[in-house]
Amino acid sequence: MARNAYEVGWPSWRGLAIEPVVREAVLRLAPTVPALNAITDVAPWWNRDNSVKVDLVASAGPSVAALGSIKWRERRRFSVADMAELAATRSVVPRAGQARLVVVCPAGVDGKLRADVALTADDLLHAWT
Repeated sequence: MARNAYEVGWPSWRGLAIEPVVREAVLRLAPTVPALNAITDVAPWWNRDNSVKVDLVASAGPSVAALGSIKWRERRRFSVADMAELAATRSVVPRAGQARLVVVCPAGVDGKLRADVALTADDLLHAWT
């Protein structure tokens, strides 16, 4: 029973556990990524009723420079549906109407996807080199 609970819950827990590491990596990589080079802070964001959660909000001074989604999946790529969900957050997050979209997924992105910045786990490792 405990093993089954672990196996069922592991992907979700792993995804939540990696988010702070990804945000730190994005902040460290920002000076080398033209679409992100002005950012000064990266944090999560959620609204008051917790119906909208954004994994990564990168600010440049008082404005939101980028919004991002972290999908820590090894086999399934970041999809067009995932991107549509991320793009919709622009209208919810204050001062994010023109924010660039950042996707982070170890499996990469769907070939039809047009993200402003797409990062894999290998890309994130360069933040500490």
